[in-house]
Amino acid sequence: MTTSAPRTSLLAALATALVGGLFMFGGSASAATAVLGSGSEQACFQAAETDSPAHTALASCDAALENIALPPADRAATYANRSVILLSREQPAAALADAEMALKLAPTMKAAVVNKAGALMMLGRYAEARAALDDALPGIEGAALERGLYNRAVASEELGDLKAAYRDYKRAADLNPNFEAAHVELARFKVGK
Repeated sequence: MTTSAPRTSLLAALATALVGGLFMFGGSASAATAVLGSGSEQACFQAAETDSPAHTALASCDAALENIALPPADRAATYANRSVILLSREQPAAALADAEMALKLAPTMKAAVVNKAGALMMLGRYAEARAALDDALPGIEGAALERGLYNRAVASEELGDLKAAYRDYKRAADLNPNFEAAHVELARFKVGK
């Protein structure tokens, strides 16, 4: 039997993760996507990578998206990166729209799925978030996998599936021993027979 202590508020958990540098928002994690360009799209990526909610960060993304010559792959990545910034600014509806636009342009962009799930969770749409991650996680590696597992764990816990939540928190923590947010969540669980 798996039980957990009461969870801190979703926003408090996400804030803890953000401080940990893992692009966590509202209890979820997000993922920045690298771009090839060197202009405003690069500034947008760097802002997403450092989780900067600054107005200039969003302006960089907007400027990049206004550039009609922006290559399609960089356009998709810029939408994904702007979704990270919007999530850090607690604007989940706008972040969801950007993540979905990134996926429309690049359907296999796994970081955009992680961001979409984060936005869905902030909107209280946990079942949709978990379903999106169930489909995407098998093809994700590295930090995006850790964040995706963490997001799916949060969604599972919110849906009352404590065993699944524990497994994903544990796997995220095992993949990255420095993933503090996953370790904090794991500490609340008691696993019995």
